[in-house]
Amino acid sequence: MVDKDREAAFRQTTAEWLEPTIPGARLVGPKWYPVKVDWAEVALAMDANSGKVSKSAMERFGTENGVEVCMMRWLGRPRPNGQHASVVVNVATKEDAEKLLKSESVTAHTGLRTENAQSTGKRRSGYSRASVMNRELRILQANMKRGREAQHALHNDPALADFHFILDQEPGCFLADGEVVLHGTNPRWTKFIASGRRQGSYPVRSCIWASRDVAATQVQVGSADITAIVALVGGRKLVIVSVYIPDLCSRRTKEENLEALTSRLDMINELV
Repeated sequence: MVDKDREAAFRQTTAEWLEPTIPGARLVGPKWYPVKVDWAEVALAMDANSGKVSKSAMERFGTENGVEVCMMRWLGRPRPNGQHASVVVNVATKEDAEKLLKSESVTAHTGLRTENAQSTGKRRSGYSRASVMNRELRILQANMKRGREAQHALHNDPALADFHFILDQEPGCFLADGEVVLHGTNPRWTKFIASGRRQGSYPVRSCIWASRDVAATQVQVGSADITAIVALVGGRKLVIVSVYIPDLCSRRTKEENLEALTSRLDMINELV
């Protein structure tokens, strides 16, 4: 385990010893290797005081799986009453990351387990590169809960390097000079943002990140909750849609909840 408190204190004093010695220099952090883990038991892995992944969960995970864990953090914000969530495990070496990705099972005393998405539908304990994929078309869907750091980590995750699309809902974003700006950057992705706009701090609730290797064109939809593109993958023309659907809410009537769903389905039907 890396002592993050000691490292933080060390970094706070860099101006005292680094700048006088090497003018213009800056301290670059260590290179870690992130691995995405699904189906984390929130109650077992969360620190009750901070809400973050607990140090004891990190230590047990590293010990039981024979890897050096530098940091673990939630991928997005766990739902208040949710049983499971995804985490990003940052390990010290490329070999540790490959060891986890190639292993048939991961010790689950920390409350962490994954579902192997490449299996034939049978759930088993294992490690997978993402939660939604098949042999030809690789798509990841994620509700980012407007998390800036999680969004940046997701789009820079090496495990997603061979994916075609990331379908985001509730992305971290803001409006600047009339344009929507999304948190998180990586040159291997092309961003497509919903055409409509909402009032408030977050102008859209849907977007698509397409691999630079994919030829894609956006289809205009008059909604801030729907992003649609036409893409060519493996000689096939596909319509890819990212849709934000509000949670069923007791403040709305059953008819209003149904309208929220059917109105989006109608818009999608018009695309095809």
